[in-house]
Amino acid sequence: MDLDPIDPQTTTPPPPPKPATPLQQKKESRTRTLTTTVLKHPPWSYARLELANPPAQTPTPSSMDMLQIRAYLTAATRQFLGAHGASIPLDILALRPTDGTVWVRVPRPDLGAFVAAVTAFDGVVVSSTGGSMGSSEQGEGVGRMVLHVKAAGDWLGSLIGKGEGEGALWPAGG
Repeated sequence: MDLDPIDPQTTTPPPPPKPATPLQQKKESRTRTLTTTVLKHPPWSYARLELANPPAQTPTPSSMDMLQIRAYLTAATRQFLGAHGASIPLDILALRPTDGTVWVRVPRPDLGAFVAAVTAFDGVVVSSTGGSMGSSEQGEGVGRMVLHVKAAGDWLGSLIGKGEGEGALWPAGG
């Protein structure tokens, strides 16, 4: 293999960069990227739950309250996962008793377990006064409250678009 040595005196340097015109300098000075962030793994996931309406003697959606929903979700996760399930932190973001819709926020790693627990749970017996009486083994009540998972995912905006408009979920306050 025969290589020719490079002579530094015979090589030409690259041409100098062309000076920017005033118009180019003005365009470059207007926009600057200060920071760029990519959210690949959001810390929270969201779930939309709806009250199922079994055919016989169902509690009305208007009798739902935050404590009753919290007790229901805790019982579901405790039955499915034991103490670990009961310790899943969950936030009830919105409760709409008129149509029986509940929006819940859970940590992203726990979303699969949460959805499985709510799906597998057979509900709680509800008394005639609307209060929860615990799981199905604890006496006879008037009806049974069962929540179904309608949508779940990492981005709340994509879940809102599946069933209802953003304005319907977050009404303008006055």
